[in-house]
Amino acid sequence: MTANFFLRSNPSALFGLLTVSIIKEESGKSEKNSIFKSIFSMALLFESIAPILYNIFLREGMNKILILLSGIQIIFSIGFVQQEKEITEYKGQKLTPLREQKTTHIEIPPKVDLATYRLKVTGLVENPLELSYDEVLSFSQESRVITMNCVEGWRYTALWTGVRIVDLLEKARPKAEAKTVIFHTIGKEYISSLPLEFIKQRKILLACKINIITLPLQRGFPFMVAAEDKYGYKWVQWVERIELYDKDFKGYWEERGYSDKADIPRK
Repeated sequence: MTANFFLRSNPSALFGLLTVSIIKEESGKSEKNSIFKSIFSMALLFESIAPILYNIFLREGMNKILILLSGIQIIFSIGFVQQEKEITEYKGQKLTPLREQKTTHIEIPPKVDLATYRLKVTGLVENPLELSYDEVLSFSQESRVITMNCVEGWRYTALWTGVRIVDLLEKARPKAEAKTVIFHTIGKEYISSLPLEFIKQRKILLACKINIITLPLQRGFPFMVAAEDKYGYKWVQWVERIELYDKDFKGYWEERGYSDKADIPRK
C-alpha cells in the first residue's frame, strides 16, 4: 500500500495535509509576526509526523490516527489560545469584553494580505513613508483605557494598544502648512480626519490591539484610529493611508451633516 493510496482513501488525512500546506504558505508571508510564527512552527511539526501517521495506519488502521489527530488538534488549540487571551480588567478598571461591544461600519471588512500591506504616510510631508505591518509595530507602543462613544448612544470601554500617530508623522516630517490628518481605509470607501494639532496634543494612538489581543479583522485589523474623546465616526478602521492636508476636510459622515469636530460633551 502506498502513501498516495492512503491519502486518496482517507479524505480526512488529505484535508489535514492540504491545510498544513495552506498554513505554511500564509504564515510564511509574515514570519516576523509572533502569532504566525507559532502557526508556522506547528504546521511544520504536523507535516513532519505525516510519515509516522502513515506507518501507524499500516499497523493499526485509521482509528488510532484519528485519536492522534484529535490530540494534536487539542494541543494546537490550547497553544493558539494561550498566544492571545483577552483581559476584562486593567489596573482596577473594568473593560467591555469584545463579545459585548457593539460595532458599526459602512464597509465590508477587507481582505488583508500582510505580505503586501503597506501603511502609507503621504500628502504634505517631506519624507513620504510606506511601512509594512511589522515596521509600524516596531515603533514604541503604549496602552490606554479609552471609552468609544457612538452617536447612536451606545459605548464601550477597552484597553487600546498601538503606536502614537505623532511618532509616525515625525518620521514623515509634515510641512509647515499641514493642518489636517486624513485617514483612508483599505477598502477606500470610508474616510475621516482629525486636526494635526489635536493628534499632537493628545498623542492619539493608531491601535493594533484591543484588550491586549490583536484587532480582529471585523474590528479594524490591521490598524484603527483610537480617536480619544471623539465620536465613533472618527475612529477609522482598516487604515491604509495617512494623508497630511492644508485645509479642513469633511469625511464620509461629516459630508452628510455630522459635526466635523465630533467632540463628546463633557459632563
